[in-house]
Amino acid sequence: MKIAYLLLEEDFSVESGVLKKISAQIRAWVSYDYEVTLFVISDNTKIWEGIRDLSIIICKSEKSTIMTSITGKKSLLHKIIEWKPDIIYARFAVKYQLLKPIMKKYPTIIEINSDDIVEFKRFNKPDKRTFAKYKYRRNRILKMAKGFVFVTHELADRFIEFGKQRTVVANGIPLNNFKVLPPTNNTTPHLVFIGTKDAFWHGVEKIAVMAKSFPDWKFDIIGFEGFDDGSAIPPNVRFHGHISRDQYEKILPGYDVAIGTLSLYEKNMQEACPLKVREYLAYGLPVINGYKDSDFPNGAPFLLQLPNTLTNVEENLETLREFVQNWMGKRVERKYIEPIDVAMKEKERLAFFERVIIE
Repeated sequence: MKIAYLLLEEDFSVESGVLKKISAQIRAWVSYDYEVTLFVISDNTKIWEGIRDLSIIICKSEKSTIMTSITGKKSLLHKIIEWKPDIIYARFAVKYQLLKPIMKKYPTIIEINSDDIVEFKRFNKPDKRTFAKYKYRRNRILKMAKGFVFVTHELADRFIEFGKQRTVVANGIPLNNFKVLPPTNNTTPHLVFIGTKDAFWHGVEKIAVMAKSFPDWKFDIIGFEGFDDGSAIPPNVRFHGHISRDQYEKILPGYDVAIGTLSLYEKNMQEACPLKVREYLAYGLPVINGYKDSDFPNGAPFLLQLPNTLTNVEENLETLREFVQNWMGKRVERKYIEPIDVAMKEKERLAFFERVIIE
């Protein structure tokens, strides 16, 4: 089977969670003897070294005008047709409007990672007319798809109205690429958070609450220069800004516990499967989060699931203390986190592709 993987106007010049996920997916598919090419539209032809060895076809698109963007998409259409895929796989985006001809020609499966309606309202605060236009456009694209792959069961339930073939495959990572870190010998807890600036659902400001409540603990925040809300930085909190995996791998051995997403309610969601949490677990770090994890629906001893509420930290300080102290000098054993491995997840995804083509 030949799979064309579409990526529209994503910055693929630097390391990101999206690119790491795509890289792991494509490598798994290739290992199972599928032929895969990543088709990209971008205004930047620089390629992150982590995907440079993959089969990639780039269509240059200047963002300065609408016409240059259209030209880039049309060029992409021609290149895909020349390649003659059996199936197209793409992360959902309303930008696929101009790719409707290709979706009619080849069975297209769309990966849905979030509730775009909630996010569109949050980021754009549209009036009724703008929202109606957006919903019309997104529905046209979704109706043209042959099938959906969701990262959570909660999302799958929200898109049931489209009546498409569907499956749920939570985010995974290649566990073989990670080594469980040795336990620390810290006398006081060291906690770490890795995130992305402007991802309002991370709840990074709640780490300030933890830091003030536990002044003897140390907190490191990677991916930020400061708190988004401008809060004062407690003396036991240190920011690192954006650093690559190679860089943060050097400091991770010093941490006892990691912190995941704490404000998922901001996206009107209860369930998630963040890649950063899968990385934490792959390194052997237990995790504090505030949502139901798709791969551990019944919880796990190494996951402290706080309530998905605004006050989940301050109302659970003693629970936090007990969890962190219990995991001092320990690591999560690999055998307990096998469900997050990308190999089995991609087998499930590929089996779904085969079913879609047959039906």
